[in-house]
Amino acid sequence: INDETKINIPTITKKKKNNWISSSTLEIAKKRREAKANGNGQVFTKLNAEFQRAARKDKEKQIMQECEKVEEYNKKGMTRDLFKKIKYFRGQFIPRNGILTDQNGKHLINGDEIKHKWKQYTEKFYKKEINGTGNLELDNYELEPDILESEVKFAIETLANGKAPGHD
Repeated sequence: INDETKINIPTITKKKKNNWISSSTLEIAKKRREAKANGNGQVFTKLNAEFQRAARKDKEKQIMQECEKVEEYNKKGMTRDLFKKIKYFRGQFIPRNGILTDQNGKHLINGDEIKHKWKQYTEKFYKKEINGTGNLELDNYELEPDILESEVKFAIETLANGKAPGHD
């Protein structure tokens, strides 16, 4: 059965996912994979470093080519292509929501539970104990006398008409 399937069913060849990786870099990756399979640790680490260097160069080259395309679109006034390319670079917006956990380490999913957690969190800041204020003596103090109506009239009369109080 296996022989017949190999003969009659065509195999799907893998296409490279990143079109910016050059064939020489892919060749290094193949050698690196073989070294790892054979158990050559030193050769693998050397090839791994070489692969990463080559991949960085290839990616930089690809980015520079794309930037040149963007500049060309800008010079020619091809705004639709320009903004399409910029949107491609920026990528799709993916909101990242952090997961809240309670004191027991349980993840909070329900909206009411999350609100309760935030309420507890904010209340923690406002419920601070004030140290040393328990024994205040309020016996030796005097109340200031109320402001008299004549004092208010005198203050209003001494104001200059049409002028704001204070210095310029």
